[in-house]
Parts: sequence; C-alpha cells; structure tokens
Amino acid sequence: MHDERALRRPSFSEGYAVELADGQRWVFPAVRIRMEPDEAEDGSIEVRYRKVYAADIQAELDVLLGVADSTDMEYRETEMKLAARMLRCNYDLPKGAIPELLGYYADDRSGQERWGKIIGAILGRDPDAAEPEDEETDGPKAGPTGAGSDSA
Repeated sequence: MHDERALRRPSFSEGYAVELADGQRWVFPAVRIRMEPDEAEDGSIEVRYRKVYAADIQAELDVLLGVADSTDMEYRETEMKLAARMLRCNYDLPKGAIPELLGYYADDRSGQERWGKIIGAILGRDPDAAEPEDEETDGPKAGPTGAGSDSA
C-alpha cells in the first residue's frame, strides 16, 4: 500500500479528498475559476467563467463539462486520464500506483459511486456533501443558482 502523505509533492495543492480503491483519501487539487467580461457585437457585456487548472488540460475539462462533443467511451477515457493527471499534480506516484488507485470493475456499484465522487472533486464539487434527495413535489423545482452552480 502506498502512503498518501509520504507521496505528496512539495507543490501539493489543497482540494477535495476522495477515498480511492486502496481505502485511503487522496486529494485532487482545487479548482480555479477564471472570470472574464465578454463584449457582444451589440456592445452588451456578459460575464463568462470557466473552471481551469492549466491550459494543457482544458480540452479534457471541456469534455467533462459537456462543452466538447464526445462518445461515451471517449468520455470515460477522459475521466480516467484526467483523474490520473490530477493525482500526479499532487503526488509523486510510483509506476503502477495509478491503476491500483483508480481501477474498478464497470459493474461494481461502489466503484461507480467512487468515480462519481472523483469527477465531482475534479470539477470542484465536495464529494462528501450530501446529495439532494429526489422528492416529488406539486410545483416546479428551482434550478442551480449562485456561486455553487456549474455553468461553463
């Protein structure tokens, strides 16, 4: 078993911890959000923001955020590659550690739940936050608003 704390890089960045396949909690670096005004042809101004880590992984983030088109297989491959890259940002991992930490069987429910938390952490959502319960109501449900919403 690998020692999570001992493998931290000097440049370790706080973020969200997720319990991986080895049973330890590993930290995915925190999301940075870039905000910028965008001037339209008619002169109106809209504010755009995007979640960024570094320019070299923006394409992968675009796939996960649905900005770029992808097949289901391309999406799954992007998830794994990006998760591995983000772990390497925080940890000096020996060869073979990535498959041990991130591997799972596609029909394993706990593995699927773990991957939901991994992707949430990468996208800046707290994996330990309670999921809202799906309840039937008589009226319309409110959509996401404020700083916690995930617009791209």
